[in-house]
Amino acid sequence: MQLSYSKNNSKAWSFIGKKGFRNIKGELTEKIVSAVRTSVKYKYLPVGRDISYLIKNELSNELIQILFGGYSGAVEYRRKINISIENLLSSLKPKLDEGSEGVTSTMKEIFEEVSKLSLGLPFNSLETLISELKIEIADEYQTPISSKGAGLQTSSLIFLLKYIADNYPQRHNSISTYIWAIEEPESFLHPRKQREMARTLKSFTNEI
Repeated sequence: MQLSYSKNNSKAWSFIGKKGFRNIKGELTEKIVSAVRTSVKYKYLPVGRDISYLIKNELSNELIQILFGGYSGAVEYRRKINISIENLLSSLKPKLDEGSEGVTSTMKEIFEEVSKLSLGLPFNSLETLISELKIEIADEYQTPISSKGAGLQTSSLIFLLKYIADNYPQRHNSISTYIWAIEEPESFLHPRKQREMARTLKSFTNEI
């Protein structure tokens, strides 16, 4: 499919087959375009963006799905963990209720309209417990990835993306294709590291 714009900025899709351009009905064209759009997930990683933001909003969900949902037996594994979490919450609930009642009783002395202040934990299952991953890198010191140099941060993202690409559940049978657009992956790297990363990225393309 090829998208073009006229002088008055109206868009037009064209279908290009093995024998070149082909005229097909507009209704069919829209169906093809819709199918392509829903089958491709595009992720843009701009240079200079806060690395923590990118990991939380672009990578965490993908990595969590792979680590805890992309292998045989994952459903049973998650079920066992969720049972353990339920047991933990049950053992903690009396203390939480005790604290809730204590705060509520003193608060109601002034705010009569308040019936209860409840204390609780921000998770009730594995899925809500690991809503995002904590990523650290150990070199001379082990610290969060966001505290490392910008070049190492960007390169780490690339290797995380490679892991996602290699281990995505049913990657060869998936109806969705991921396109990761990384802006200036060579930024903030020493020239030697730039050359090494270029060779590494080129080697990745041979695996497609």
